[in-house]
Amino acid sequence: MKARVEASVPVTRRFLTTRPVRTAAGAAGIGLALMLMLLLAGLWVGVQDRVTTYDDHLGADLVVVPAGTRNLFADPGALPAPAVDAIAQAPGVTRAAPLRTMYQILELSHGKAAVAAVAYEPGSGLGGPWAFTDGRAPDAPDEVAIDALWAEQHDFAIGDRLPILGHPMRVVGLTDDTALFMTPLLFTTTAGMDQMLRATGTTGAVLVTTADPDAVAAQLRDEGYTVRTPAELRATWTTMCPERAQPTALSASANLHRSRDPTSMSRGQSCLKRKFGPTESVGESRRWPR
Repeated sequence: MKARVEASVPVTRRFLTTRPVRTAAGAAGIGLALMLMLLLAGLWVGVQDRVTTYDDHLGADLVVVPAGTRNLFADPGALPAPAVDAIAQAPGVTRAAPLRTMYQILELSHGKAAVAAVAYEPGSGLGGPWAFTDGRAPDAPDEVAIDALWAEQHDFAIGDRLPILGHPMRVVGLTDDTALFMTPLLFTTTAGMDQMLRATGTTGAVLVTTADPDAVAAQLRDEGYTVRTPAELRATWTTMCPERAQPTALSASANLHRSRDPTSMSRGQSCLKRKFGPTESVGESRRWPR
């Protein structure tokens, strides 16, 4: 057996050396395949890091959401407005603030643009913009803060008017590093968004701070609320559309920007709606909240 193994070594070496071009091509192909696998893996990690940017900066320990909600942007819903005060009065809760999040297609003078809109409560310290290159956070219902890079791309500056849901909102701040994957965040006040949506009796979610998240979460669940932690919200981005998670994350967001009719969706784009949320035109945005 030993002699047979030793005899087979020169045959293998001779086979590789007699066809050096084929051997080199095969080795290069294997190396290229490994490089592409590592590139895609790194790209997917980067995508996941970007899509959870807002969840990473909520400033809350808990998030009370409508039943069935897994993600703030992918599953927009509504809670009754009195829930904010009721949650704020629960034992152990230090702060509670309303929040709305949704995807919107803005009608600009030079075309359409997709944004992830956030309506937060000024002064609460929860859910608002966390870094600026210029300006300040919105305080009034007609004010908005937009991502600085997106503002540069679309030629917006401090003091300009940005049409949102048919309302001219005044740009008061340019935010820094506030974009999901290929989709910039836009910040306005809950009062302003409630007025634009004509939904003053509801809110999208409630941000909660507490010194004892486990106990408060258990208590709120006992009272019938659906409670998520920021970590649970972040985790949903990695579990949605698992059957084709990597290519969908890349292509769906690109399709969102290229679409001239954001309400039409082919069967192949069905994961876009589940992963990146409903894409509504200005004329259809009043359907939300449902």
